[in-house]
Amino acid sequence: MSHRAHREQNALSRLVSEFAEAMRQKLWKKQREGRSGWQDTSDSKVPEILRERLYEHVEAYRRGDPKQLVDIANLAAMLWYHEAREAWMLSQDKY
Repeated sequence: MSHRAHREQNALSRLVSEFAEAMRQKLWKKQREGRSGWQDTSDSKVPEILRERLYEHVEAYRRGDPKQLVDIANLAAMLWYHEAREAWMLSQDKY
């Protein structure tokens, strides 16, 4: 691996680690405030509620609020858990 490629890989690793920590801190804050239920796969309404909240946060971001980016990522992760995780895990031979 070239020096440049190694630097890029390190930068990507830092990006993912720092952003994941920001996501984790926000999720824990909301959990302490009483938010829960996102992981309930038995409630078919949960993904639609998450999509609606995602759209709201995207609109707030589009109006100029960059603080919404962590919420957008968290909601996207929750939707991924409901709608794409199983297929991804199967494609990764995780089952």
